[in-house]
Amino acid sequence: MAMARAGHVTSVRHYADQVNQPLPGGQYPLAVAYQERHRLAFATLLKAGANPQTIKVEGQSLFCAAAADFDPFYLNALLTHQPAPEWAEPYMGYPDSTVECAEQAGRTHNALQLINAQHRYQRLHPVAVN
Repeated sequence: MAMARAGHVTSVRHYADQVNQPLPGGQYPLAVAYQERHRLAFATLLKAGANPQTIKVEGQSLFCAAAADFDPFYLNALLTHQPAPEWAEPYMGYPDSTVECAEQAGRTHNALQLINAQHRYQRLHPVAVN
């Protein structure tokens, strides 16, 4: 985490096998960077190969948490890293989609950004219809 906080992507990549492993407290480095609001560590971990799909923040996906966040940096970083997030939110008691996470939090700009990202992804990766 210290290397990520300092923005040392190359050093963090050296430990790439550990980037997606939980820390001693059970949290993943990417979740810690998000919860600490440490932008540089967050971006560094993504660049080093951290997988946001495996991360939960207070029981919801990292994408849902970022979509509901007042700071668009985290959602932008996630969409830049992975332009096709899991759109469905399969966690009981939470919204049905990442877009709904943003809408329920009153983050209309984030919801529109997610919808645009979804449309861009679908245009670039059309599904073949027989």
